[in-house]
Amino acid sequence: MVGPTSGPEPIVITRRNDAPVRVVKGGNHVTNLLEAGETNHAVDAISVRAGAGGGPPPHRHDFGEWFHVLEGSLEITTADGGELVTLCTAETGDSVWVPPNAWHGTVNASNREVRFLVVGVPGTMTEYFAEAGVEVADEDTPPSIEPPGPDELGDLPGRHGITFFDADRTDPSTSP
Repeated sequence: MVGPTSGPEPIVITRRNDAPVRVVKGGNHVTNLLEAGETNHAVDAISVRAGAGGGPPPHRHDFGEWFHVLEGSLEITTADGGELVTLCTAETGDSVWVPPNAWHGTVNASNREVRFLVVGVPGTMTEYFAEAGVEVADEDTPPSIEPPGPDELGDLPGRHGITFFDADRTDPSTSP
């Protein structure tokens, strides 16, 4: 007899050696700790190592994100009066919730590495990073090729509900 066909979803365990690591545009090493597909897209989680100056271009998306800084200082940007501005500098131990469709970005404006966790609700970012990033052996390995930027990703961001900020746009708070 096969086990029950209904009931609670299985508990998901990700072993460190099984977590894929990718480098994305902006220089961040992204480790997929909890894949969206493993949770039926309820949630996903990544660990990020951002070198000095690292961070994605300003963007917004259909999912919310919870950031928790493990080490260093991370600038969180948002839209205000039609411009992208620094909302706060999150320090070690700080957390920030970015609701769905809020313009934002994360920037390591320091001269040292920043490490942080990001949880996406609902989960979709790990699938995006699987396509947009360049897989590497570990968090210390540089990519063999330059990761593609927003202009080189085609319809990939749109398929994941992501819109990148266009500097020519007069008001980033309006719909694309």
